[in-house]
Amino acid sequence: MSLTTSFAAFTHDCHYDGLPPATRRAAARCLLDHLGCVVGGMRTELGQTVAGLVAEMGGQPQATLVAGNRQLPASSAALANGTAANALDFDDTLLGHPGATVCAAALATAELVDARADQLLAGLVAGYDVCARLTYYWQPEGGRYTRVWDTATLQTFGTACAAASLLELSVEQIQHALGIALTTAPSPRARAAHGEAQKRPMLKSAWGWAAEAGVRAALLARAGLTAPAFALDNLTLVWRPDWQRYSGLEGPTDRLGEQFFIEQVEFKPYPACRFLHSTLDAVSELMAGGDVFWQEVAEVRVDGFSLLGDAFHNIPAPTSRSEAQFSTPFSVAALLYYGRLTPDAFAPEALHNPDVLRLARRVTMATDAAYERAFPQKSGARVSIASRDAGSGRERLVQSAADNPRGTPDYPLDDDTLCAKFVDLAEPLLGTQAARDTAEAILNLEKNSAVRDLMKRVA
Repeated sequence: MSLTTSFAAFTHDCHYDGLPPATRRAAARCLLDHLGCVVGGMRTELGQTVAGLVAEMGGQPQATLVAGNRQLPASSAALANGTAANALDFDDTLLGHPGATVCAAALATAELVDARADQLLAGLVAGYDVCARLTYYWQPEGGRYTRVWDTATLQTFGTACAAASLLELSVEQIQHALGIALTTAPSPRARAAHGEAQKRPMLKSAWGWAAEAGVRAALLARAGLTAPAFALDNLTLVWRPDWQRYSGLEGPTDRLGEQFFIEQVEFKPYPACRFLHSTLDAVSELMAGGDVFWQEVAEVRVDGFSLLGDAFHNIPAPTSRSEAQFSTPFSVAALLYYGRLTPDAFAPEALHNPDVLRLARRVTMATDAAYERAFPQKSGARVSIASRDAGSGRERLVQSAADNPRGTPDYPLDDDTLCAKFVDLAEPLLGTQAARDTAEAILNLEKNSAVRDLMKRVA
């Protein structure tokens, strides 16, 4: 059976009643994290720009524009909500950002067809699995993390499967949806050299467009449009098959329908590039020890993998939220200064804080051979902070290391932590008690509850 047919059949046969309880729970956790990130992301410049455009365009009221108090066409809602989901760089990760694409597309499609919670969760499981298995399997020509950042492109196929699941398409129709997605997915983004004259743009990835393209592909397939039947096979002009053994499987369809990748999703405790999180964990541990005070910090040294100090991640004085989210020195400095890292630390007005900027200039990165060899399977780092007591002049050096960040399946964020994250992000829109109630409602979705009722809570 071809790869395309295998994924189409898996999507068609993926039903809530056949999923293990742990898989269902994982889907609800992904939904909780996604909706919190969308609500928070809608307050950013990027979220407001895209939401404002789709709201102005209007159209058939089919799905909720989160935090927008209006209904839009399903594909438009997927575009806006998917873009906002990643705007804070706080959303879930699994080689890419599956929640920003799959959850946005699935929620919009679920509202369109008035689906139940069990149908939504099954669609999420199918979409996440296709995203993960394709991203493990297809490696872009030229190298991931170098010339090409292709994950949004590959995630379009997962969003198409999630939407197709909720539309209850046949296996043949799902194959056509994947073929349509192939023709409309956002193209792989070339990573040109970044220097002082070429800043990171506000829109850094195409997650929202992947969500919109997946919804449209499924809807067009339902309407009768046909496309290449084997879209996911023989794509060697763009990608090369290079199955990653660290996935734990022997190939892209190994244990398909038995092992579900949604259970391996990682959740972020910090609104910053995932590659920075081990560094930030190490800093947090040192701060928790009570021996680090930002006013006394003389130098911070980060020993890790080389990416932490490349042109994308070594910007001590960022000029935009996007640059700040990816800046190792600025993120470390902001964490030291504020005591915890929240989206407000990367807001435009916070980028000019003179104390944070001075701290950022004291952060240096160096490549450690062991961490470099382990990357990208692991993203560890060691942090050394040298301080000088202003009164006594006493100097001290403290160190901490993290081989992999919090939020992984081996070091998970528990339900209480995920709920607290949601409340922090949703409180400005909903109020404290309503945010808490909504978080509990998402985590404990009743099988037959209507998705439309859920979305009214975050409208």
